Amino acid sequence: MTKEKNIEEYFKYFEHRIKRERFDIVEPIFRKFTSRLFSEIRVEGIENLEGLNTLDDIGKEATNRLNANIILPRHLSLLDFILTPSELYIHNFYTTIQSGDNMFFGPFDNFWRELGAFMALRDEKTFDDGTIIKPRAGGRILRSYTEKEIVGKKENAMIYLEHLKVDGKTKSGRSYDGSLLEFMGFPIQTLLLAQENTGVPVIIFPVNNSYERVVETANYEKLIRINNKGWKNAKDYLLILKNAISPIYPKTETSIVFGEPYLLDPDKNRKDHTIKSREEVGKLSKIYDSQVFFRAIGEQRHISHTNLTDKINEVLDNVSRFSLESNLAPGLSRRYDSGGTEALIDRTCKVFKDSLMYFGGVFYITNSNVAMQSRNQISHLFDEAT
Repeated sequence: MTKEKNIEEYFKYFEHRIKRERFDIVEPIFRKFTSRLFSEIRVEGIENLEGLNTLDDIGKEATNRLNANIILPRHLSLLDFILTPSELYIHNFYTTIQSGDNMFFGPFDNFWRELGAFMALRDEKTFDDGTIIKPRAGGRILRSYTEKEIVGKKENAMIYLEHLKVDGKTKSGRSYDGSLLEFMGFPIQTLLLAQENTGVPVIIFPVNNSYERVVETANYEKLIRINNKGWKNAKDYLLILKNAISPIYPKTETSIVFGEPYLLDPDKNRKDHTIKSREEVGKLSKIYDSQVFFRAIGEQRHISHTNLTDKINEVLDNVSRFSLESNLAPGLSRRYDSGGTEALIDRTCKVFKDSLMYFGGVFYITNSNVAMQSRNQISHLFDEAT
């Protein structure tokens, strides 16, 4: 990238090319696909989305729009890219999505762009026409693109803020170990500057995707070792597809919870907004049977049935102690009300039969990474309440 060139000339490498007709074609397929993986997709807080632009607004001028609408989600699975937009579509909403450059490879490049994806560059990238863009230049282009094409045009956009360190580098994206990661300040600063420069108010919509079991957990060790770029990312898609068509993979439950929207207050700084957004997203998490089960076991590799029952009751007592009853997944509540801790244990053994073994009155963890990923999904609810 040369300094002489106008930064807007590079927007074509980053832009979404959202098309209503693309949604109309793929959404029924997505719903069929996810119905093979989930017995229940529970949605809460749809009433909080009334300010979003609708599907009928795609491609139209922003004349009658009032705000830029930024959806800030949790990111645990590649399925987030399917589940949340699909649910928006059902209720006549849509969103563009800021996506890591690892999503833009082969035939998926144009596919995701037409579903609203625009690129956030993580590493140096060479495009098909030979243009090379380095991360620092990519950050400047993305900031300008966000200001002019997202905030300036009063768009809906979903932006993932969680980040972690991989091989000494900061990487935005999925939480591989299940924990609610720290949120990045750069996108928040970009939105604050865009709001100031355009005069367009930015409204934040927190959302949390919670999973009884994240489908990609079997790939945990690979995910933390490899630099998830290009076709390597296809391994996760193939794993999800394999489980979707497998007759033995147990259907699980998932939740999408939309929180109350709030204004990106221009009088507050980047740090304050980063902390607030993480808190608002985190408090929407749902608690499933398996997460209580694995939190009760902790880092142990085995535990007696009797001791496990006591530990589960301790976790559930803390749910009441920390006023987390509203975070309990409805499925957990139904099963516990009808069968107590045994129903919770039975459900976990069914969903995680590849990671648990029961022998002689003792439960054994056969895959500690899967157990860790599950218990970490709710750790922030308890650890940050103490």
